[in-house]
Amino acid sequence: MIATRRAAAVLVGVVGLAVVGCAPVKPEPVTPRPPVATASGTEELRARYVAAGNLVGQVVAVNAEVGIAAVSGIDPATAGNENAVFTFVDPAGDVFVNNGMLAQKTPTSGGQLVIGYDAQGQRPPQVGDLVVRRK
Repeated sequence: MIATRRAAAVLVGVVGLAVVGCAPVKPEPVTPRPPVATASGTEELRARYVAAGNLVGQVVAVNAEVGIAAVSGIDPATAGNENAVFTFVDPAGDVFVNNGMLAQKTPTSGGQLVIGYDAQGQRPPQVGDLVVRRK
């Protein structure tokens, strides 16, 4: 009788461990990191846009309070008139992030264009983003 009770106790313990051990464990949610642009990847992307006949520059500064970005690498003489449309592209994934218009035809003292961007875009432009004007 004692042996039967011990066997029953062992059986209940084993079944209990099996049930607890089989409980699903929820994995920690993984937040994907955004891709990071490399210098060579940015240059390759720039070359592709240029080869297609586009004007391409790069964001060197952003004033989020005013909604403007300073862009280098585009000759002001070929940038078009005020209100010419530009597209901001994240070079890490060749992803459109915003658009904007040439805010002033006269470049800054550093030779940069000033482009006003859309507050409703996917995100504000960031330093390092490419700026494309389709010809």
